[in-house]
Formats: sequence, structure tokens, C-alpha cells
Amino acid sequence: MLAESGSGWWWLNGGRCCDLLEPGGHYRITSNIYPVGADFGGSLQPVTFYVLSGHCELTGDGAGISLVAGDVLEWPGGDFMIKVTGDQQLHVVSIWLLPVDFRK
Repeated sequence: MLAESGSGWWWLNGGRCCDLLEPGGHYRITSNIYPVGADFGGSLQPVTFYVLSGHCELTGDGAGISLVAGDVLEWPGGDFMIKVTGDQQLHVVSIWLLPVDFRK
């Protein structure tokens, strides 16, 4: 999505990170940007979050963690709540291992 080859998103989307995901075609990668103050929740399968910019508070299963740009989190799955804090939008890239029926 981002054209700059030096950006964090390039590393995750078109470059080195995708080369690390073996075997190819077994993962879904999404990039999401949330405004300051966004507050939302839901339920997720196990996922790896890469925080490219911003700051958030993530809670789930009675525990909470603060995430900032540069952090990587292996989320085990389950219910969660995210609140974007600070003065910068949150840019998160998420990587999921696809169910067997959806793999290429």
C-alpha cells in the first residue's frame, strides 16, 4: 500500500517479513489505521500485531498491556478491547495463520 520502500509497511507487506512467513499462501496480512480516541473490541483468532505508529492500550482476559510504535505482540486469541491513546493515530499490521481450507 505504501510506496516508500523504506517504510515499515513495505517491510511487512512486500518485503522481508513476507519472506519469513513459510509456507507462502498460509497467512493473511492486514493493515489498519485507527484515529486517536478510537475504542473498540471484539474477538480474534491467534494473531501477531505489529505496531507501526501510535500508542494503544489492549486488554483481554483480565490483563492489559500498552503498545507503542515498534512493538510486536503475539495475541493468543479471544476477546479484546483496544483504546487508541496519545496524540497520534494507531497503525497496526496484523498477521494470521489461515485455516487449512483457506490456504493456497
